[in-house]
Amino acid sequence: KITMFKKVKISLAAFALLPSLALSEGINLAVGYTNETGTITDNTGSIDLSATGYQISGSLDVTDNVFLSLGYISGDATVTYNGASGKLSMTATEIGVGYYLSDDLDEMAGTGSSNGLGIAMRSSEVSVGTLSQKSNSESLIYAAGFAVSPGITTTIAFSSPISKIGKDYSANIGFAYYFSEKTALRVSYRMGKADEDNVKTDVSGFGIGISFLN
Repeated sequence: KITMFKKVKISLAAFALLPSLALSEGINLAVGYTNETGTITDNTGSIDLSATGYQISGSLDVTDNVFLSLGYISGDATVTYNGASGKLSMTATEIGVGYYLSDDLDEMAGTGSSNGLGIAMRSSEVSVGTLSQKSNSESLIYAAGFAVSPGITTTIAFSSPISKIGKDYSANIGFAYYFSEKTALRVSYRMGKADEDNVKTDVSGFGIGISFLN
């Protein structure tokens, strides 16, 4: 029988409110709030989860085609199982490197697009009271941005663990409104699915944040 704690640990990679690699030119720093809900199910029953948290992420172009990405997330979740509720906390750190396949996006002019591939290494921890467990993973990420109109862009991102490409995944769609060349408001919707040792995770949620560009 899989315990509640093990279910939460197995599902952490899909549920940890992780950021996608950014695709903005130059130096990009973002702060945001996230809210997600979901279920974790196996043959013994189902767990309902509801989580909120904040994230800080950034990216830096090192050449015209190569960029680095770094993200940190901290959140709290309510876990409900057979009518009983409990609290847990989650943190995750992600570092990645990406490559622009194309990049002629001009957000303020409302023209062009940008897309790229990246590899992210992630360290996550979930804690319940005095107990904690950690996990590490590596993911392949594809992200793209498209101009909609002057000052407005839409973004899509897809990530999947390298060990389970296409089987476990997280998908994200978002919109950004640029107040200026250096500041943007971002909103996004994310969903994720995972299946590990017959423990199935299905989550979705939204995020909102501010980006600052150099």
